[in-house]
Amino acid sequence: MKELCQLKKDTCPSWKILTGAEHHVAECIRLGGDGGVVGGSNIFPKCFVSFYEGAVKGDSVMENKSYQTIAVLKEIYDGTNQRFVQATKTSMKVLGLCQATFAYPLQPFDDDEVNLVSKVVNSLKESGVE
Repeated sequence: MKELCQLKKDTCPSWKILTGAEHHVAECIRLGGDGGVVGGSNIFPKCFVSFYEGAVKGDSVMENKSYQTIAVLKEIYDGTNQRFVQATKTSMKVLGLCQATFAYPLQPFDDDEVNLVSKVVNSLKESGVE
């Protein structure tokens, strides 16, 4: 990431560099990148806006508070074999935002995976995360 951001700076400042890893957004910005394309923002958008704004402003308190939430949310990916689409849509279903319907070849989570996602998402929601 560091080399890519340096290449952007030296060669083509109009390039946009985004990370897909939620927990790397702040680091990407500090290195000269532009942000991220992160699924978790569909689940808790205000948290991810705060994380981004904290990184852009250099506000480590804002950034760290959001990062702690993102680190917990990461459990929905780590506990489901990194099945990002299913984890995101299942989380959104838990919050009542959509159905967890998938196109082939994606398969829905089994009961244990749904329970894990529900536990994590509900815990964060109950603690006031938005």
